[in-house]
Amino acid sequence: MSTTPSAEPAPAHATDTDPAASAAPEAPETQDGSSGQGAGAEVSKPIRGKPASGRVWKEPQTQRHSLRYKSRVERKPWSTKVEERKQTQIVKTVAAELKREKDAAKAAAKARRAEAIKKKLENEKRAEVTQVVSAAKVKRMGKKARKAVRKA
Repeated sequence: MSTTPSAEPAPAHATDTDPAASAAPEAPETQDGSSGQGAGAEVSKPIRGKPASGRVWKEPQTQRHSLRYKSRVERKPWSTKVEERKQTQIVKTVAAELKREKDAAKAAAKARRAEAIKKKLENEKRAEVTQVVSAAKVKRMGKKARKAVRKA
């Protein structure tokens, strides 16, 4: 800066001759009165701007998810796999046998029902009381009487 007085005052940040301005600023005091630069001092995070999404509470991603969490699948030995396959095959065969038995029982019940219905119809036919009505008598009957004859 020039030593000649000017009408404009020099900005506060441009004072190169001031030794206090070139020194690092002191750390602010914490609640317990210490300056915070002791053994337990934390490294402060760099100041970030507001994210475009507006979610200021979210931390920026420092590592990829695939690197952060390693998921390891426990491999089963071959003998265990073979044994499990045998067990599932046994379970399947037992289930199939039970299904066959159930289906056979259903089919038998259906056949019994059909036989019972057939037998019932035959018994009703056998038990019917019929009358022989001549054609001349039917011609003389009224309409309602003819309908009754047809139903019976």
